[in-house]
Amino acid sequence: MSNQERVDAFLRGRGIPLSGQVADDIFNLNHFFAFIEITRNSENLQVPSNKELIAAQEELKELGLSVEFILIDADRQDIEVGLRASMLHSFGEIVRNAFLTVHGNLAQVWLVPKEAIAPEKMNEIEDKVRLFLGVFDLQIGAISLTSTANLPSKFVCLKTVRQIAPASLEGVMQALRSKGFTIPSENWMSRMFDNLRKSGFVVRLKSGGYVLSIDGLKALGTSKSRQSADITRILAMARSGE
Repeated sequence: MSNQERVDAFLRGRGIPLSGQVADDIFNLNHFFAFIEITRNSENLQVPSNKELIAAQEELKELGLSVEFILIDADRQDIEVGLRASMLHSFGEIVRNAFLTVHGNLAQVWLVPKEAIAPEKMNEIEDKVRLFLGVFDLQIGAISLTSTANLPSKFVCLKTVRQIAPASLEGVMQALRSKGFTIPSENWMSRMFDNLRKSGFVVRLKSGGYVLSIDGLKALGTSKSRQSADITRILAMARSGE
């Protein structure tokens, strides 16, 4: 039995689903790559968990087998989910999150760092990203850090929502980009909206559009009076279900 077959048998024996064959590292004969299919359970937790995967890697290492895991969304529908899972599994100590935008066959990857990332670590990340994207016939357009990007603040997002209310996700993204801000992905923008909504700064209308709440208006320095034009507009929209 070859080492690749040993890795395959070990993982399948642990109930860890593989996507395709275990690949060898052409630069290191004792190193292998395993593409792991991940799903989400009813509690939205990753299956298999990172804890299970790390334990499997340690057991393989004890068997003399060095294996890197590339995590792939089992449905192949959300590449960004798979990339995020793969980055957090392999580089969770330095990467907080990952986002992806695809244009043609080029992928723009954005990483949210926990700390400064050393050049050698960035090289490791690039190698892992390239392997991951290769599964989807995509190439790296660029890998960037959000710490160096011109990301819009919560205040800027709130101001933009007020300007174009009722604002759609796409409308806010377009408006922010036209002002020179960087939006890593639609998922990034969606998370920002979720944060603003949970903080009580924006309200989602029945139509799907967003407007500022009274707290959101106060955060921007708008008059607290119920006769304020902005507040009157919000109340009218809410009543009409826009």
